[in-house]
Amino acid sequence: MTPRGATWLAIEAGSASIYNIVDEEAAQVSVWLPELAKALGAAPPSHLPGWLGKLLGQSGLSMMTSLRGSSNLKAKQVLNWRPYYASWRDGFHRPLAQERNTASGTAVGPKRGGLHPVLAAEQKLETADQTDR
Repeated sequence: MTPRGATWLAIEAGSASIYNIVDEEAAQVSVWLPELAKALGAAPPSHLPGWLGKLLGQSGLSMMTSLRGSSNLKAKQVLNWRPYYASWRDGFHRPLAQERNTASGTAVGPKRGGLHPVLAAEQKLETADQTDR
């Protein structure tokens, strides 16, 4: 389910709380950022020496080098939510592959056998929003 769909689930849950809407694989920025660049066909990000990063701010340096991703356990337990992509790796590569296939005329649907119901509903809402304008 997308973050947009998860937001609706949280609103409908009725209790004010914070939920981490993340995939199943917690990863440091230093791990996922080069993979995102690769998926996009971009050059890998440059590495800064630690002393230079500290000049830019300790919290930013910590976020980029040592903090791990968040846990989605609370969202799964309370909202019965499940991520659409279990891994950030899958979430980076599968949509881009589908985009390339669509552009080349060899469109292939999502591996799950169709568009996720929440995504389909979101597309209908967006279409209705555009029609109303």
